[in-house]
Amino acid sequence: MAVTGSTRSQERTRLTAADLREPAAGQAGPARREASTLRHRLRMVAACLLLAAIAFNSAPGMLIPETKLDLAIDPAGFLSRALHLWDPAYFGHLQNQAYGYLFPMGPFYLLFHTLDMPAWDIQRLWMSLVLCAAFVGTERLARALNIGTPNTRILGGLAYALAPHALALIGVNSSEFLPSAVLPWILLPLVHGAQGRLSPRRAAALSAVAFLFAGGVNAAAELAVLPAPFLYLITRRNGPRKWRLLAWWLVLTGAVTLWWLIPLLLLGGYIFSFLPFIETASATTGVTSLINVLRGTSSWISFLPVDGKPWIPAAFDQATVPWLVVATALVAALGLTGAVRRGTPERAFLALCVLTGVFVITAGHVHDLAHPWAEQVRALFDGPLAPLRNLHKFDALVRLPIALGIAALPTAGPVRVRKPAMAVSAGLLTLTLVPVATGGVTPSGAFPDIPMYWREAATWLNRNVGSGMVLVMPGAARGEYLWGRPLDEPMQSLLKVRWATHTNVPWGSPGIARLIQAIDERFANGRGSPGLTAVLRRIGVTHLLIRNDIDREKIGTAWPARIHQALEDSGLTRTAEFGPLVGQLSSVTASGWLDQPYPALEVYRVPGAAPVAGTVPREDALHVEGAPEAVLAMAEQGLLTDDRPILLGDEPGAEKISSADTVLTDTLRKRDLIFGDVRRSTSATLTDEERPKTTDLLDPKWTGAMSTARYLDVKEVIASSSDGSIDASASARDPGRLPYAALDGDLRTGWRSDGWKGAVGEWLEVRFTGPVDLHEFEVAFEMSAIGPPVAEVAVETERGTRRAAVQQTDALQRLRPVTGPTSWLRIRITKLAYAPKSSFGTRVGILEVRVPGVSAVRTIALPASAKDSPGTVLLTKQGHAAACMRGSATWTCNAQLQIHGEDRYGFDRLFPVTRDEVRTVSGKAVLTDPRSADLLTSLPSLFPHVGGSSTVTDHPAVLGRQAMDGDVKTLWYAQPFDRRPTLYIDLGKVHRFDQIQVLFPDTFLGQPPVKVTVRAGTRTVQGWVGKDGRVRFPAMRARRLAIEFTAPASRSLQVAELRIPGVKPLGALGGFPLRLPCGYGPTLWVDGNAVPTRIVDGTLNDVLNGRPLTFAGCAPIRLSEGRTRVSVAATDAFRVESVALRTDDAAAERTGRGKMTPAKGLSWGPDERRLRVTADEPAYLVVNENANAGWQAYLNGERLTPVRLDGWRQAWELPAGGGEVVLRYEPDAPYRAAFAGGAAAALLVLALALIPARRRPSPGAVGPGRASTVLMWAAAVAAGLWSAWLAGAAVAVAVLLLVRWQRRILDARHAGPTRLRWIARRVSSAWLLAVLLAAAGVAQALGHGMAAQLLCAGTLAVLAAVLGDREEARWSG
Repeated sequence: MAVTGSTRSQERTRLTAADLREPAAGQAGPARREASTLRHRLRMVAACLLLAAIAFNSAPGMLIPETKLDLAIDPAGFLSRALHLWDPAYFGHLQNQAYGYLFPMGPFYLLFHTLDMPAWDIQRLWMSLVLCAAFVGTERLARALNIGTPNTRILGGLAYALAPHALALIGVNSSEFLPSAVLPWILLPLVHGAQGRLSPRRAAALSAVAFLFAGGVNAAAELAVLPAPFLYLITRRNGPRKWRLLAWWLVLTGAVTLWWLIPLLLLGGYIFSFLPFIETASATTGVTSLINVLRGTSSWISFLPVDGKPWIPAAFDQATVPWLVVATALVAALGLTGAVRRGTPERAFLALCVLTGVFVITAGHVHDLAHPWAEQVRALFDGPLAPLRNLHKFDALVRLPIALGIAALPTAGPVRVRKPAMAVSAGLLTLTLVPVATGGVTPSGAFPDIPMYWREAATWLNRNVGSGMVLVMPGAARGEYLWGRPLDEPMQSLLKVRWATHTNVPWGSPGIARLIQAIDERFANGRGSPGLTAVLRRIGVTHLLIRNDIDREKIGTAWPARIHQALEDSGLTRTAEFGPLVGQLSSVTASGWLDQPYPALEVYRVPGAAPVAGTVPREDALHVEGAPEAVLAMAEQGLLTDDRPILLGDEPGAEKISSADTVLTDTLRKRDLIFGDVRRSTSATLTDEERPKTTDLLDPKWTGAMSTARYLDVKEVIASSSDGSIDASASARDPGRLPYAALDGDLRTGWRSDGWKGAVGEWLEVRFTGPVDLHEFEVAFEMSAIGPPVAEVAVETERGTRRAAVQQTDALQRLRPVTGPTSWLRIRITKLAYAPKSSFGTRVGILEVRVPGVSAVRTIALPASAKDSPGTVLLTKQGHAAACMRGSATWTCNAQLQIHGEDRYGFDRLFPVTRDEVRTVSGKAVLTDPRSADLLTSLPSLFPHVGGSSTVTDHPAVLGRQAMDGDVKTLWYAQPFDRRPTLYIDLGKVHRFDQIQVLFPDTFLGQPPVKVTVRAGTRTVQGWVGKDGRVRFPAMRARRLAIEFTAPASRSLQVAELRIPGVKPLGALGGFPLRLPCGYGPTLWVDGNAVPTRIVDGTLNDVLNGRPLTFAGCAPIRLSEGRTRVSVAATDAFRVESVALRTDDAAAERTGRGKMTPAKGLSWGPDERRLRVTADEPAYLVVNENANAGWQAYLNGERLTPVRLDGWRQAWELPAGGGEVVLRYEPDAPYRAAFAGGAAAALLVLALALIPARRRPSPGAVGPGRASTVLMWAAAVAAGLWSAWLAGAAVAVAVLLLVRWQRRILDARHAGPTRLRWIARRVSSAWLLAVLLAAAGVAQALGHGMAAQLLCAGTLAVLAAVLGDREEARWSG
């Protein structure tokens, strides 16, 4: 295809190039030329030093969470693990793209680590190298394209290296920016090849070698830079050189990707995809508006706050601060203006590159003017296109043309304005960098080094654990500690033994992720038990590493006191401790002492843990229907005490297990899950009709056993928002705050809005099963610190709306709607008692709604079992936590600690019964009625008897007796609204005393402002508590007395100890066994019939500590075919945690047979293991690692049949006998072969790049081709539709028509200078683009996002106009 264009255009281009060209050699002497070259090189060095200064001055002397902590701490160990697919951490998993660090990043870190350079220096040196590569490459590319002058090219290079997108990534994920940094180097040889300076083969080879340096860490980021060189090549004029260049480039670029592409494909075939559980498309595309894409802030991490503060300060400021929004938009405007102005070489290619980048990055961005398919496009990025949903990785397609445009712009126009233009460009670029000087380019949480106590703990574990497993508790979203935020866990770098923890990414398999999440929840909520220890043993956990130094902002409910309460209640003991005490050493209130002191790190040993590999009899297998965490629920119930194999759901072989050995559970529930929140991450159970908003951790083999919520007597209860929803903030999320909680008949619980939009406008709606003749109803509103009280509501029904004033009380009050039949009732908040300072975070709560004739029930319905009649039906309560926790210094009771869970104080389940049958009932329950607990713990022969006038919560740990048990760690907490808090004491006999001593949590501070009144019979004495806690008065004799406390209203009454001379403290109740007769346990209701129970196991100490007691039915119960409902009233003295219903032939305990027999390990590696096994009968060979299709087992050369146990564990069917078993991870061999083949291919490409071309005639230079007007219009219309649908298309077409019309006026022959031509020259110039984009930046800064979007649509039209400009040498195919 021929190059065309007017003579005037060619002449203008030649003149512009001449203006910009440096003096030729003949025009300047050698000395002057050398001086000019030296000055330029010094400027280049100075620019690189500037970039290095930015890197080294960001948190100097500190390690930062940059890409991989392993590379800074132990690069050799990390790279050696990367040579294998299988990694033993997290119970065995595949490392995600770890092979990508093998070049160039890994060797760089390894080299300088070997040279003993400090780790922080290596990090900054790498950052400097990446930034300098981006800078120098851009400068060289601009020179090759003949864009700008030596000085403006330096400015353009800095604009690229210091672009907002680069600054957002370089300090946290430089491997993601690395491909963008090498993009100019990928393009540079191709430019030389197109210009005829290099042969097509060598140019393509050099480009491919440059791409090799992009690494292989992030495949999407690598692929994101390839459209730019591809677009450059296809926009060349047709001819032999173009096709040779393109063919060579495609082949050789493919060759250098083999070393990471083949491993990626192997990885994809065997890894459990965690993509649905990390950032979602709504998060990644939510910020990719046109203005953000063009100014370089399209990365969602630029907008990310952490703990209410920007995660990356500089990037956050550039993304959100109004004046910086304008400044970054102006820089982009100048860059695009320079890129597409007449006289800029390759402006059509640059415009096409920007348009392509914009099309890709804005895909899935949903806004008010978005095209109708925006939601569907976004959904693709949560589905098949999930690996590409971080579309900001394509930023280089936009950023490089802008940087080249900045190099070109100062050379436009008369010579006299070039220096001012460069000064303006440099000034604006400098303005955008102000946050870098003030906030740095690294995230907060830099640290000097991993603390020594962590290294000591790792050394101890590496020496003592052997082949065991270390479970790190509590879990955390990422590595964030009191000493810093490495983000990657220190264990990853320091431990050489197997380890796992609960994190924000589900590694390995959905089964182990769910189980570890459930274990972590038990620890975080302080719910330890022998069953928890049994499960730890079962999965092979030999040691627990308890980290008490987690960042308190990230700890959630997992306070160290909670963790240690669970450890103690599970019977585990500490083996070692490391580091100083962390936490609050004292507190003026026990209720506020959440962070009690513990050693920074502790190690607990789990006795009798199962081996990493062993055999269990196949005949003993159980069939469990539910989720993998069902094993934990069964162990807590006492149904699973050994290593019996479990086939979960529809696993092959499960159908052969008898009904008697089948357990149906409600552990798998339809729910929403935000796995990244780690704790309080699930919603209440959803109904069949509700559609999940998120992706749960599921497996097709389990889903047949999914339980759902079901309403009885009402159709449903919904609300505008709810703290029980997945949309609520993680710190407040509680499934017990779901809308139905306002109709459960319990004033202690209620619905609560989520606070995102304030209280006014929030509503609660009840939908009845049919018309209800409604005249009045009762409602109680929450009166607490969630926000101002409700003053007025709108009562809405089908008959109409009536506004009603609301009394400021939490008692029930009557409201009257518009009378008449209605099928629904809605209560909408219309007014508050006073205006809050901010509506954000203001919530509203409704404790109860009582509609005459309506008794709403919400139950969890189990599906039908795969078996005719499962031997055991296990019903469980999930996700709850008490308001009190036992700490190292005191019992802390605080409403912040309580999580109601969706069952709240009651319990309700519905399960199918296939035939009439008889079952026994048992379960676990916690005594929560203070009066009953008082009666049980007041032993007739043990004095004193102590009771309190009130307690702050229903937890037995706050009873009045705790004030006289001789332990200052236990307290009596009086109800804050108790006007006369009083302890009633029976000493058992008459005592004479003239003083008492009262200790409060703040006694250590001095005299508390508390007055004590002692009443004994007819005598009353009063006194103030002294500094030593004593109250003195004239001697009195008494057996029974009442001690009343008077304190300021702002002071909560918490009595740690009350001492009376001569009266022995009660002491701990210890192991006093508790057995209660029939009728004294929780009352179950089965199909409307009361089922009395008795307490058969537990102690009085369990009562005081809020631990579950075991109950059993007084007699078997008869169930009828159909659906059986089991419920417990919210008013029961016990809070039921589980119910098991078993048939007479249910699985019997098989002691001794269910223990795993260890296999003898002959060798054990990441790719092959050899075991010696013996089996007297058919058995399962079990490996306590995640099941993975890559693992195959061979016995005497015969492949064994793989089986998955417990929903996640790897096992094989082993025939009777034994022998040597070889376990082989079969993808590992081709994985490693890919490295060898990839390295060979890379070396071949390198050789092709280094070997000069033979001297033979070759096709000449190939310039830009010609584009058609059709392409211009197609691009403009498509850009408008894509960005803002019809409005965007209208703007784009209007702008393009205006530009084309004005161009025609300018092209009119023999037209004299007129005002119209003057206007036309301005409109048709590239400066129109600058005006539009600058205006868009201002609009965005002022909060007018849609105006900015439309103005940017006009900007795209100007870019599209370049593709059809007759004044430009253009391209077509």
